[in-house]
Amino acid sequence: MKNLITFDWMFFGAARLAEAARRRGAVLHLLAENPEVFSWDVRRSGSSGPVMHKANIEDPEDIERVLAEIGPVDGVIHPVEEGVTPALRVAGERGLARQNAEAVRLVRDKMKLRQHLFDAGLSAGSSVPLDPDNADWDDTARLVGTPFIVKDRAGSGSHDVWLVRDREDLDAIRRARPQGRLLAEPYFVGPLYSVETISWNGETRLLGISGRVLSAEPHFREEVFTFPVQLPQERMRRLDEWIKSVLGSVSYTSGFAHTEFIITDTGFEVVEINPRIPGGPCGEHFSEVLGTDLYEAFADMALGNRPQLLDEPLQARGGIANAVLYPPRTGIFERIEGTETLDRHEGSIVLHQTRETGARMGSVNDLWGAVAILSARGESAETAMLNALSAMRGLSVRIRDEKH
Repeated sequence: MKNLITFDWMFFGAARLAEAARRRGAVLHLLAENPEVFSWDVRRSGSSGPVMHKANIEDPEDIERVLAEIGPVDGVIHPVEEGVTPALRVAGERGLARQNAEAVRLVRDKMKLRQHLFDAGLSAGSSVPLDPDNADWDDTARLVGTPFIVKDRAGSGSHDVWLVRDREDLDAIRRARPQGRLLAEPYFVGPLYSVETISWNGETRLLGISGRVLSAEPHFREEVFTFPVQLPQERMRRLDEWIKSVLGSVSYTSGFAHTEFIITDTGFEVVEINPRIPGGPCGEHFSEVLGTDLYEAFADMALGNRPQLLDEPLQARGGIANAVLYPPRTGIFERIEGTETLDRHEGSIVLHQTRETGARMGSVNDLWGAVAILSARGESAETAMLNALSAMRGLSVRIRDEKH
């Protein structure tokens, strides 16, 4: 058996990834600071899951210690953002298949990506660095327009994202004292989608379009995720050409990409490019809806083989929706109430609790404040979304105050 390694995989899908690796004649080894985080995913799958290794993935020496115990490494599966750097390093040092390192670094820096797209004629606006303590409202407004977005250059899950409409909003960011490097960029108005693609040796295939429902301004909290969204044939053709131009411009030659974009009154605008599939249970759901196994493509690419997913016929079978459950306020998470009604709803409802009882909820305005994801099926993405929203109406989150 060959050895495949990955780092700090998603909360969902590690067991499915291990099963796909076994079908490709390989054992999956998962290196993580807290391997026990993945035990829930393995239990629910009923499989043996990956071989777990406790390691500090930010420490190259600790990683090498674990790899010496594993033996020869035949492939590296590129994981979520936290594991990108060690994955690229390990694969590069061993001459294994990997994504274009420079392309991954570019798309992970939202400010550099925005400027690159603007210079390439693929975005109507550029971005500038923003230091909240020294930012001048007039200068920033002149450079990127108003209102504008301020966000972390390497952030995810809508964490540390602000809509800035006036000086008071900029002052609020100063008071929040965010820790990351920030940028300011134009606020593109329109519905938010994401285009899901796979690339191999410069060839890109569009797998489908996902839709988003966001919270009311000024926050950008993700409320509902749906797949696959059906757009008119001509718009899909233009979107296919556009995303291939975007990924080609950043030399994104191999790997999955989850590109969030807005349909504005002047065309498509990239929000961000993520070098992965969407988070949560989306990988599993995409596989079910498309009638294939996305996880096998991860194993194929890690072993240096053309993924079968590029050539398989894909025909969507119904739709899926994920609705995110948030607490009404910050505090200590106690429980979710109303779950006894879920099996009476349409849509094969499944509730995935993502926080343990007693967890401290320090934010409710971004994805990191979620306590559960509710999944629903339907004949289409629209009916799946309606099924999910119907089931969510009966749920509530019990929060207690923190003791001081």
